[in-house]
Amino acid sequence: GRFIPLLAGLGTVHAFDVTPSVLDEVAQRHPGATIIAGDGTYPTPPDDHTYGLAISSEVIEHTLDQASFLCDLFRVVKPGGLLLLTTPNARFEARYKAGTKGLQPVENWVDAAQLHTLVETAGFEVLGQSTLGAHWANMPYQRWRLYNLGKRVVRRLGWWRPIDDFESWLAG
Repeated sequence: GRFIPLLAGLGTVHAFDVTPSVLDEVAQRHPGATIIAGDGTYPTPPDDHTYGLAISSEVIEHTLDQASFLCDLFRVVKPGGLLLLTTPNARFEARYKAGTKGLQPVENWVDAAQLHTLVETAGFEVLGQSTLGAHWANMPYQRWRLYNLGKRVVRRLGWWRPIDDFESWLAG
């Protein structure tokens, strides 16, 4: 739910997950978000061409069929819409495993080249790709870069407005 404060007030925000505890937490922290529970199959509940922006943050590495996952995302994004996707980079697999205790396991590592191919094969045009590091969630500098990437996306959609308390958001 990290992007919900950035997008709230710009339109309807939907939170989609297959884990009930995650959806419960999002519902408590962000009562204005619409919660959609999935079951991990495709197609997912949203109708075709529903979203101008879809954000998939740290999800694709947990999917069994990454190509189908991306095709389903392409299905729900409006023509001309955007997908913002983040995932741990396979290049950092050893560092990730050594330094990030207690996180969800990454079952299906994908490197930058594989991800680029998967995204294009699904039908998306890749507008940019960047590697942030081993795990950005606890690194304020990396969160700054993620914020700037998110800002570029919402500016492209014409939805930009600054976060009221950016320092708190950046601190986590």
